[in-house]
Amino acid sequence: MPKHTADEIVTATRALTAAFPVGAKVTTLTMHNTGASASVRVLHGDADGGVTDLSWAVARVLGWRFDRKRGGVWVTGGNIDYGHHIVYTLARALYPQATVETLTQNRI
Repeated sequence: MPKHTADEIVTATRALTAAFPVGAKVTTLTMHNTGASASVRVLHGDADGGVTDLSWAVARVLGWRFDRKRGGVWVTGGNIDYGHHIVYTLARALYPQATVETLTQNRI
């Protein structure tokens, strides 16, 4: 598990809660898949049509590795939907008290 400073985690958490309020769609894009692991980008689209890559923030909040080569969150585990795994885990990390599906996935 990578080491991130408390300030990095707080900054990343603020960026993610602002981008993905309860009920938001989180767009994921798989950049590389080996079958046992994958590099997945986490994207946020704004109302003006702009897209922001928040993969770095997700990696910090979840304590996972950031794949610098492909620009995504490095996820391990075999035969799973990596994007769904990221979105579900991110929802639990950002909104631990929520009882309904907090964030939904939008794949591209």
